[in-house]
Amino acid sequence: MNLKWLRDLDENLLEEEHKEICSLIGIDNFIKIYEKFNRVSIYLSTKSLSRLKKIYIHQHSHLPVKKLARKLEASERFVYQVLDDPPPVEITHYNK
Repeated sequence: MNLKWLRDLDENLLEEEHKEICSLIGIDNFIKIYEKFNRVSIYLSTKSLSRLKKIYIHQHSHLPVKKLARKLEASERFVYQVLDDPPPVEITHYNK
């Protein structure tokens, strides 16, 4: 699907959520995403971010807890809980 013709339209004609995406990533990247994922619902879950935060915490466990919490916009309690748990499988495979 070729949507390059969208460049010729005023962006104000787009749906609100599409306008917001265009303002974040630009019309060209919006077109690329739309062409690639046409008819696919995209849901950005925070669950995968939580898993990545846990990996990040274990990889950066040498840093102060307060700094990790601030950087990841998480509570210090969350950071301590993650550090008390064994590292995720991805970490043990990554570090080998």
